[in-house]
Amino acid sequence: ARVQGRLDGRFCDRRVVELLDRSRCGFVLPARDNPALRERSSKLRFKRLANGWNAGEFKGRVEAASPRASRFVVIRRPAGEGVHLELAPLFRKDKHAYYVFVTNRKTSPFAIYDFYRGRAAVEKNTRELLEAYPLGQVPPGRWSSNDAFFRILLFAADLQNWFKRLCLPKEYLNESLGRVRSDYLLMPAQLVQQGGQNLFFLPRDC
Repeated sequence: ARVQGRLDGRFCDRRVVELLDRSRCGFVLPARDNPALRERSSKLRFKRLANGWNAGEFKGRVEAASPRASRFVVIRRPAGEGVHLELAPLFRKDKHAYYVFVTNRKTSPFAIYDFYRGRAAVEKNTRELLEAYPLGQVPPGRWSSNDAFFRILLFAADLQNWFKRLCLPKEYLNESLGRVRSDYLLMPAQLVQQGGQNLFFLPRDC
């Protein structure tokens, strides 16, 4: 498929899956957690991967009313590992953590997991726009003002990313705006009133 999508788990619905299949769009989305899915996923014949990870897959229906079966991909890892990983597992069982995805892509199970992992970066960027930038304060009213506000906000985010790429050490490339702001954009200063004037003093080494 020329169009590939990494969808939120809330879109795991037969109507969405059927629409994407009819439109010939590739997709990966987390399966809905339920006891039957846990039972079937944990009893698969897994293929061994590196570092104690395993991969398997099966054919199943997203919902009982689904007209045809979909591909379910299961990745299993030891439950004590992966604290640093971006994706939270769908469930844990018998000392293992399980990731279960519904997909129509033809690649290997681990490639499916790795493809979906990129969504974590997207969610991180969205969360930063909401928390570090004023995306959550879009002005109400006319569409034109909202459109201009959103474009200015994205422009500010682009400037900050290029500032990290071109001006800062490499270890700051994936740092948040808050970290960059505290380390580079904020400087200790003092506002003093002298002789009826407000004077702004900066440190000598700034």
